[in-house]
Amino acid sequence: MSSDGVSALYLTDPPPSRIMRVALTGGPPQSLGDTQSQGEIRCARAVNLCVVSEPGPHQQVLYALDPVKGKGREPLSTGPLHPGQESDWDVSPDGSSLAFLRDGAQKGALQIQIRPLTGGARRELNISGWGNADNIRWAADGRGWFVTVFSAGGSTLLKVDPTGKAQRLLQGSIWGDAIPSPDGRHVALGGQVVAGNVWMLENF
Repeated sequence: MSSDGVSALYLTDPPPSRIMRVALTGGPPQSLGDTQSQGEIRCARAVNLCVVSEPGPHQQVLYALDPVKGKGREPLSTGPLHPGQESDWDVSPDGSSLAFLRDGAQKGALQIQIRPLTGGARRELNISGWGNADNIRWAADGRGWFVTVFSAGGSTLLKVDPTGKAQRLLQGSIWGDAIPSPDGRHVALGGQVVAGNVWMLENF
């Protein structure tokens, strides 16, 4: 969703992809430019800023994306892509920072790295006892993150506060991105359930 809530942004498939915008009221989609690989689009809520990622063989590059004018030329951030380094990411509601997951940065610990976009030092949070993180979403008020980690029997949805304290919200199934509502009162997420049938054959 765009920051003003009037458009949806998406990437075409397969790569090279095209960044598209379509109004929620309908009408033909409009192109905002091309991207070399299938990445992610995340938008801030309080400012007119979206961010698009371009994963490459060894690093991912993140660019500012104006939901009307298209992608900027200068990268906001880069990060290596190999085991134990940055994986999923999100932009803060006020557009001031990026948060990266680093599962496996320390054995038995989940690490969240916060990178300010306006300058300043990076900050890292280490959450012990959790690993194999899959995705991260910033809380609606900017004071924490929703993180999904894999565990025995499925996955666990955590709420991590700015001090690194993790609260278990939901366990079981296979949970996807946890997307908070603008007022912060609800969280939407998808889950996968595996089911099957057993067939008995006779007289063959």
